[in-house]
Amino acid sequence: MFSPFVSEDYQTYVTRKRQLDVFGNHVEIAAMSEMYNRVIEVYCYSTEPINIFQSSVGSDNPCIRLSYHSGTHYNSLIDPLNPSCGVGLGLPNLVPGLADKTLMKEATRQSENLHLEQAMLEDKLRATDYEATADAIEEQVASESYLDYLRDLDKRNKAQ
Repeated sequence: MFSPFVSEDYQTYVTRKRQLDVFGNHVEIAAMSEMYNRVIEVYCYSTEPINIFQSSVGSDNPCIRLSYHSGTHYNSLIDPLNPSCGVGLGLPNLVPGLADKTLMKEATRQSENLHLEQAMLEDKLRATDYEATADAIEEQVASESYLDYLRDLDKRNKAQ
């Protein structure tokens, strides 16, 4: 399907593209648009795309956006508030962003549990401190009471 758009022998082209450190270009982007049934917009130092690849079959799938730098490098542009990774791959029960939402819920749950455990520990430490203080006061009162008793007993013995 794409062989007419390649200037060298197609098999040589495919073999070369399979090598490490050999990257794709507009032909591979067009192929990905078809494979994943996604519109692909390419931006280059502008808010308007310089190139738009559309699959031959219409789709409501969100588009893939790429930024093109210095005529040599592409970066993927994503909307973190509207994740669409994996759309068009044919993955059953795919819900884009669900993993992030699940991770956030788990992190929130762990944070709340940690906060609750810390509050419980602080309450226990306060209660333990209160109990220790109460025990010390009780011991001091008992000691002073015993000493008062002994002094009183000593006074009675001297008075007799």
